[in-house]
Amino acid sequence: LPPTTAPPTTVPPTTVPPTTAVPPAPTMTLEQRFQAVVPAAWRARLPVTVEVIPGSVSWGYPDRIQIADNHLRSAELVDVTLAHEFGHVIAFAFGTREFAGAAPAGWPSATANPAEHWADCVQQVWVGVARPSHGLPPCGGAQLEWTRRYLAVVPA
Repeated sequence: LPPTTAPPTTVPPTTVPPTTAVPPAPTMTLEQRFQAVVPAAWRARLPVTVEVIPGSVSWGYPDRIQIADNHLRSAELVDVTLAHEFGHVIAFAFGTREFAGAAPAGWPSATANPAEHWADCVQQVWVGVARPSHGLPPCGGAQLEWTRRYLAVVPA
């Protein structure tokens, strides 16, 4: 995970409508997929660029998402990866900063890799698919509900 940056400027919170799984559409561009997966209010609050890089590891930074070309194999994998990496973007902006990629305060961490589990929970809420990374369990219970409530309102 990349280093954190300074906190964003304060703006009024924005309520985000609940999301549903994005239907597969292989003809969509990467930017269209990103717009379909990440709610507009979150994209406006935390603008990032999305770029393709070679390999099999994708990254989320405070200002960009790099998606590995190996993750472009299916629409679902693209969606899951974009949402997961945007979870890291959220952590850099609004996380506790206890460590790089720490989730926002109050998130009930329950794994040895909370930064990745937080990002998994974000992707599960937005994409509607339990596809955990790094050998972690699926997001569920208190983590999933907390993440769902958190993502419903864009922080100021």
